[in-house]
Amino acid sequence: MGRAAMFVVMGFGVAFGFISINIRNATDRLTESQVGYYKYTMARNLARTGVQRSLRYIDMNPTVENYTPPTSGSFNGGSYTVSTTTNGDTMRLNVTGVYADTNYVMRTKLLKLTKPFPTVAGAISVKASPLDLTMTGKAGVDGKNYDSSGTNLDADCPDSSFDPDNPNKPGFAVESKADSIEVVGASPYIAGNPKAKVDTSTADPSEFIDEYASNADTVINTPGTYGGDRTFGTATNPWITVVNAGEDTSFNIKFSGNISGWGVLAINGNVKFSGGIDFHGLVVCYGRNNVIDFAASGTPKIVGGLIVAGNAASLTLNGTGTTGAKIAFSCEALYKAKNLSKLRYYGVLEWYE
Repeated sequence: MGRAAMFVVMGFGVAFGFISINIRNATDRLTESQVGYYKYTMARNLARTGVQRSLRYIDMNPTVENYTPPTSGSFNGGSYTVSTTTNGDTMRLNVTGVYADTNYVMRTKLLKLTKPFPTVAGAISVKASPLDLTMTGKAGVDGKNYDSSGTNLDADCPDSSFDPDNPNKPGFAVESKADSIEVVGASPYIAGNPKAKVDTSTADPSEFIDEYASNADTVINTPGTYGGDRTFGTATNPWITVVNAGEDTSFNIKFSGNISGWGVLAINGNVKFSGGIDFHGLVVCYGRNNVIDFAASGTPKIVGGLIVAGNAASLTLNGTGTTGAKIAFSCEALYKAKNLSKLRYYGVLEWYE
């Protein structure tokens, strides 16, 4: 009897030992599985971080051509490497995330796209009626297509949305025949084919203002006089600039110094440029009540396109010096404004993990 009991005890001991070993092995396997999945997840997140950081780096560059991607980075105890190849607006972006002994690779093919851009139907496009237009001195408006400097006429246009065979525009594109008659009689210094044309295709700029405001490089929204010369972007680093004087035209923003810039200039309310202005790109006068005064004592110059919108609009142009275009249409200048890095984004063509 005693011997039988001893065998039973020994049997239970062997059984419990076997069970204990299996439990320990299962725990080890579970721990290894959890650690392995943790390393896999970290490596995957590092790869995604590399993709996101690279795309953000693109967004922060003024032009796509200036993009020089970071080739590596580290985060949270791991690292990633980035490999890029570009062909025009198409970019292949391959990122490898590394955490401990685990790698994770993401391969993407991206296409740089352009966000919607206002239709510009003339050197000055009016999306408001009636138009109160005052032109004094030699304030010329020319719808013929110039290069982005505004110096030479240009027979070509880099933007396929314009007619490549005839990139020229009318001097004014207006909403009504009455406005067309007023424009033609306002000044002998209006050129274009024709000088003025009724064209309702001009886009309502209010649809684009939120985009400009959220991506603006500088915003001026306090009424008052701003002295000194100011630069709102350059040819190699164009800006988005928003000048918002508000809907109440009894308040105004006045620039007494010289203004130069490239890119997009969005204006709302009563704004006066009493110094000189030399801007290349798109100038948008949005809002319900606009009083825009380019009554500079010098020579105002806008190369690209000017859109004036609102329930009604008052536009004053003044120019001294030699004759010539003070507001000149330029497909090239508009194309550069349209392709600001902040107004572009990457669409995903392929994404492999």
